Amino acid sequence: MTEAAVQKTVAMGDVINLAILSYGLLIVIALLAALLIKGIVVSLSSAAPAKSIPAPASKPQPVAQPDGVPAHHVAIIAAAVHMLHRRVRIVRIHGPSADVSWTSVGRSILQSSHNVRR
Repeated sequence: MTEAAVQKTVAMGDVINLAILSYGLLIVIALLAALLIKGIVVSLSSAAPAKSIPAPASKPQPVAQPDGVPAHHVAIIAAAVHMLHRRVRIVRIHGPSADVSWTSVGRSILQSSHNVRR
């Protein structure tokens, strides 16, 4: 029998020791990466100047209520926009435009492509 045909056997204890060493190394590397990221965040946040609170604008202008949109809908839309984007002013609220033919054509093409021929 040649040496190439001889297979080396590995003891189960060696495999377990290698697994424990690998997991331990993985944990150490992850902790070092977390500490590095924390250090970068702390250094960048301390280097940034303090945020100054902007002076309130003069009197906010009321949103013009278009025909057909109830006042409580305007209030809800304005509150949602304010929560998402603090410095946005709503200029106009309107429903869908009358010309939606391109959407109708797109829907009909999509739905016709799903027809199963029997």
